[in-house]
Amino acid sequence: MSSQSGISVSEDLASKFPEFVKSDDVAAVLIIDHDKEHVDLQSRISGEIDDIRDHLNEGKEARYIALRLPDTFAFVLFMPDQAPLSLKMKYASSHATIFRELGGSSLFSTTIFWTTLEEVSLEGLESHKAHEDAPAPLTEEEISLASVKENEIQGTRGTSVAGQSTLSIDANVSEKAAKSLDELKDGKALVFSVLSDGNETIELVNETDLADVASTLKDHDEPVYIVADISGKCIFAFVCPRTASIKQRMLYASTRISFLSYLKQKRTVDATVETFEPEKDLTESKLKEELNFDKSEELSAGISKLKFKKPKPLRRSRN
Repeated sequence: MSSQSGISVSEDLASKFPEFVKSDDVAAVLIIDHDKEHVDLQSRISGEIDDIRDHLNEGKEARYIALRLPDTFAFVLFMPDQAPLSLKMKYASSHATIFRELGGSSLFSTTIFWTTLEEVSLEGLESHKAHEDAPAPLTEEEISLASVKENEIQGTRGTSVAGQSTLSIDANVSEKAAKSLDELKDGKALVFSVLSDGNETIELVNETDLADVASTLKDHDEPVYIVADISGKCIFAFVCPRTASIKQRMLYASTRISFLSYLKQKRTVDATVETFEPEKDLTESKLKEELNFDKSEELSAGISKLKFKKPKPLRRSRN
């Protein structure tokens, strides 16, 4: 099984993780091996929860943490703000697969999202539990975490197509958004936002001419999805400004696959793009360039592997 980024649990971790589960160790810190494109065991902590901090590189890098609770386990995604964006997005896009491969909801009773070393503590754990037990209304962070966990659970119902993990459910697309996709015409582009309403509703927020996409999003500081029609061909774009918060990125990471799957039920997706700078990468000429590729390399099944371009130089990814 592979994640959107192609990263999965290593054979070594798969064999050692059951030993950790049976032990009395408080936590296992997991790290992505970027060369081998898999997740390995970095360390096991046998002391107190606060001791985990010593294994997090001073809070400068993202990590996964399997945290022992009194009667169960928590799956922790540690994503400090100062970590490189490309690294944070790799951990975010892979964590649903790692969660499932290590046992999923049958082992982990909760998913925790921490961004500071101070949160990696008994107080941080108690704060998380208090939020989980609190009555409505939920905070924005709780809504984001709940949506991520729901996608993890739903992801276990997926099937494998051409070696890639797919979801067997439809995205939660509003009636207005669905109608706009059905009526999308040549030379037009649709802008979609994910609402933090607890249901991850995908809503249409703008419809514009293809030539105006870049200028429309120039000063936009939140992630959006773009669906555009160019001479009958469809482009799907994910715009994630550098100013977007971790909470926003997590919300979009948890809905992107299902929305793309939903779109592919309606029409062929001829190209996909991810960008930090829409004013540069989503001009009409740039989008047309995206469609100039060998049809034999075009995606025919499954979920496309979207990868963020390196900030410098920015290069768009393709299927």
